[in-house]
Amino acid sequence: MIKFNNDRIASYIRKAPLALAFERVFECHILSQQKFEKPILDIGCGDGIFASVLFAEKIDVGIDLDNRDLKHARQSDMYDELICCDAQQIPKKDGTFKTVLANSVIEHIIPIREVLKEAKRVTACDGRMYLTVPTHRYDQQTVIFQLLSALKLNGMAEDFRKFYDRFWKHHHYYDLDGWRMLFEECGWGVVKHQAFNPASARLWQDSLIPLSIVSFLSRKFLNRWFVVPPLRRMYAPVLSGTLGPFISRYFSVKDNGGLFFFELEKK
Repeated sequence: MIKFNNDRIASYIRKAPLALAFERVFECHILSQQKFEKPILDIGCGDGIFASVLFAEKIDVGIDLDNRDLKHARQSDMYDELICCDAQQIPKKDGTFKTVLANSVIEHIIPIREVLKEAKRVTACDGRMYLTVPTHRYDQQTVIFQLLSALKLNGMAEDFRKFYDRFWKHHHYYDLDGWRMLFEECGWGVVKHQAFNPASARLWQDSLIPLSIVSFLSRKFLNRWFVVPPLRRMYAPVLSGTLGPFISRYFSVKDNGGLFFFELEKK
């Protein structure tokens, strides 16, 4: 079994803006409790930060469409192999992987059924797929949507929700039954599921986005999260020491979660 890192909150805050780290550490917490058997495929591996925070050792294969992100993933040295490819056409044989991971990925992909079927193809008969995906509540658990709704400006709230989805390229939001039906349609059975990242945590995370604007601009134009990375590393321990206990207290809260975790098996 693969080993996991223990200092995930501190590590993510050191490597990514707070708004992103706030959500990702929830996912790391849940995934670190799962059984990952090699070989492992990471669909939508991005820049490799998530894998470097979650895992204490290299995993087998990561795929992504963004060559800029894959450049960072190579520098992370977390993968035996990195492939630039579409998740609808993974250049691996049937049944190659014992574990497939798709963390906050498939909701961004319009042909979601094709991706789920392709993931099933490359998964071994006794393998597992782990996913984190948004619930039907996710795009409503933002500060602006909640404020507009409280003011009874429902039309403006709905317009903002649609803008939010377009901006973040979120194409799929379903309740538990909706996700389950989608997975079963694509040949997967749900072994277990869990709602996480409660509404109050989502609001805190959303309120941190303005503080992360400089980081997002740095990412876009400099291809790194921080303008001066050594400076971030200097004060990251203060941030993690302050925010770590606050974030971790939400790990056990599941009510009205904005995200789902699923463990799937081939039917």
